[in-house]
Amino acid sequence: IPFYDGKKRLDSYHVQSVRVDKKNKTWLFVQEYGLSVYDHKTRRIQLVEQTLTTAKCIVPDNLGNVWIGNEYGLFKYTIATKKIRAYNEGSGFLSHNNVYGLTVDKTGILWVSTDGGGITTYDIKNDKVSYLKQGKENGMLTSGAVNTVFEDKDQRKWIGTLRGGINILDNNKNRFRTVATTPLKENGLISNFIISFCEDKTGNLWIGTDGEGLSYWDRKNDRFFNYTHKYNDHTSLTNNNVAGILKDQYNEIWLTTYGGEVNKFNRTTGTFQYYPLYNPDIKGHDRNAWSIYQDRNKNIWVGTCTDGGTYVLNRETDKFDLFDAALANVITIKEDRAGTLWMGTFSTLIRVDLKRKQHKIFQLNTAVRAIYEDEKGNFWIGTEGAGLLLLDRKTGKYKTFSEKDGLPGNSVLNILEDNAGLIWISTFNGLSRYNPSNKTFKNFYESDGLQSNQFNYNAALKLKSGELLFGGIKGFNIFRPEEIKPNTGRPNLLITGLRIGNVPYEQDENIPDKKNVYELDKITLPYDRAILSVDFAALEYSSPNKISYSYYLEGWDETWNRAGNNRTVSYSKLREGNYRLRIKSTNAEGTWLNNERALIVKVLPPWWRSVWAYLFYTMGLSGILYLYLRYQKRQTALKYQIELANLKVAQEQELNEKKLAFFTNVSHEFRTPLTLIINPIKEFLNSSNQVDSKELIVVYRNARRLLSLVDQLLLFRKSDAENLKVTRTDLVVFCKEVYFCFGQQARTRNITFTFYCQQDTIELYMDKEKIEIALFNLISNAFKFTPDGGKISLIINDSQEAVDIHVTDTGTGIPESVGNKLFDRFYQFFEKNASSEPGFGIGLYLVSKFVKVHSGTVTYTSEKGQGTDFVIKLLKGTAHFPAQLIYEQIDES
Repeated sequence: IPFYDGKKRLDSYHVQSVRVDKKNKTWLFVQEYGLSVYDHKTRRIQLVEQTLTTAKCIVPDNLGNVWIGNEYGLFKYTIATKKIRAYNEGSGFLSHNNVYGLTVDKTGILWVSTDGGGITTYDIKNDKVSYLKQGKENGMLTSGAVNTVFEDKDQRKWIGTLRGGINILDNNKNRFRTVATTPLKENGLISNFIISFCEDKTGNLWIGTDGEGLSYWDRKNDRFFNYTHKYNDHTSLTNNNVAGILKDQYNEIWLTTYGGEVNKFNRTTGTFQYYPLYNPDIKGHDRNAWSIYQDRNKNIWVGTCTDGGTYVLNRETDKFDLFDAALANVITIKEDRAGTLWMGTFSTLIRVDLKRKQHKIFQLNTAVRAIYEDEKGNFWIGTEGAGLLLLDRKTGKYKTFSEKDGLPGNSVLNILEDNAGLIWISTFNGLSRYNPSNKTFKNFYESDGLQSNQFNYNAALKLKSGELLFGGIKGFNIFRPEEIKPNTGRPNLLITGLRIGNVPYEQDENIPDKKNVYELDKITLPYDRAILSVDFAALEYSSPNKISYSYYLEGWDETWNRAGNNRTVSYSKLREGNYRLRIKSTNAEGTWLNNERALIVKVLPPWWRSVWAYLFYTMGLSGILYLYLRYQKRQTALKYQIELANLKVAQEQELNEKKLAFFTNVSHEFRTPLTLIINPIKEFLNSSNQVDSKELIVVYRNARRLLSLVDQLLLFRKSDAENLKVTRTDLVVFCKEVYFCFGQQARTRNITFTFYCQQDTIELYMDKEKIEIALFNLISNAFKFTPDGGKISLIINDSQEAVDIHVTDTGTGIPESVGNKLFDRFYQFFEKNASSEPGFGIGLYLVSKFVKVHSGTVTYTSEKGQGTDFVIKLLKGTAHFPAQLIYEQIDES
């Protein structure tokens, strides 16, 4: 790509930095020439500004500027005006002039990395500068020499330094601000072991510690003023264990100390006034004051431990009076909206009777560490070991929430409610947020930015600003609940390590063509090394300990295995076969993601179970099987031939028997009409009388009978020998001619014989002679088996592809057991009391044969005593006939 310095073209030049802006314009800095831009249309680089001749880095912002950094400072090039403005250490802008790297984050903040001054951050839009420098305190850089700042998709800042490694700024871990003691900082928090809080009228905080004294935090100036017990100084704290702090209606600060009774702070002198807790019953002091509370009537109550009683402040005498010695070991005091005072001890919850002192005691057998009534009137009790209780104050019954319901621990130390109605609970194992709407707990831990997982008694407070404070053993957390939003990141899941037979994948010399383990998607194992261990990790850097994993080896496991935080899975003695290892994870909120990572695992079989071995086994068995089957085939063929020969003999014998029976019947049929013919003729010859015409009619009829028998014999022979002669025929006319042939017979026997067809003409290709024979046989049978006075119909139904010819009668019907045997050659069926003589079993055989040679079908339906319906179906057209059988005309002679 050529570079143009005005009109001069250069093909050799040094580009020091390249960046692309939001408009996809490519900016470059060419050494010794200046800031340039790449023209995508002309495919060349054009110089746009040459004031600066060297740069270590450039970056465009989203406001129309290009920022340039070098060893002399920071420079802003405004694209619209084409002007450059300088920023440096001398003007108080940069922390150091030697600029190594520039980054504009997603919020528009410019991060300037310097060699020696750490990082200067500049809010370009609001013109605000801040600094991130080297130091040993939390939140400071490990080195002032910073090379670069990289922002990932979760807006996490990765800071690369010289001699200080990589520093990470993670907003997800800064949701909970932790305030803790810093040895290197003057005027810091006095101790990290926090057990009490109080907010004064100015919004500053009093912080009580367990044994280290008291801190006052000036939040505006971020300074701490510390107070401790001093020996022989009666104006100092009476004890460094400050268990409770209270601001009364006069803005005076009261403190309960464990071992030092009660103190009041004098703001004017900065000293403390001692208030003893004298117990007249024992004629001594209850020194271990713990809880302190002011009710709606402005009474200040103090509870003591080690079997001490409960005290109330007498404003007139400015002393604490014993209220009730029976109210011993009161560690929690709270008043509900109804004005009822509640107290908790190491084993009971007490509803206090202020007038008669007839207190109502609820035996819980566990320490009551917190009492809280929320905005909806729910009354919550925090116990040490028995979980969170939701008390019904009318019935005394309660519902328990414990670890199995989602609490991080069963020791509930403090309870607060935020402005959104969510309940915050501190425990010995993290902080929990309870949503009363959906009755779910969301837990937070040290990995989320908390001071630690362990919190302390009494150490919780809601500020006027809506911020919440919770104290623990490593300082305290202060945060705005509305800013604690879910971490919706969807970390990618990678396979980070692989071991085969306990040998790392990278060191295994038996694996050819190795891939990078991160890209590996398939692996093959020999059967004797089928021991596999896989390491995996979700790329979640804010809360890696909150990621849970699950894995499933298809072909081995029956279901998914929950691995928790464990990031390694191992399998041993895998059988040969193909497997698929599937791994998935949750995000930091515990929601299972669709980020599944899969690894195909193939375990090879031993040589005796390999494919080649099975192929050899198969070939051997196949050879044996082939020889056996060949032997069986020969035996079967021989057996078949014998059976076939026996079958042919049986069929020929059956056929001969049928032929013999047929010719016997025919002979018998011939004999009867011949006898009936011969006898009248003999009488004619022996008689001299004139021949009676009636006698001749008998002779004629029997002669016709003989002719019919001869015709059937000829047709039977003809059906085997003669080919079709197909011609175009009008089926309606053809069927009418057949119909008229039986008219006389129908009238003689008083049979209703009808013909029906909707069409006047139907063109059909057929052998007229054979179809005529088929129809004559069907109609003759109908007349034969239909009694006088019955009905016979000849019906033609035309469709697009075929024609149905129905011959229907109301005769005796055909038994269901006959079936299609009716169309067999020589088949006859006999019925008792039949009015007609049986035929020879030829007629319907001829019907079936002649219809089949037309590619048609003949079927029948019959009901005993109701009649029979024969149907001949013939196809239209000529496609089903060979061309040589079709004649357009046939000589009728």
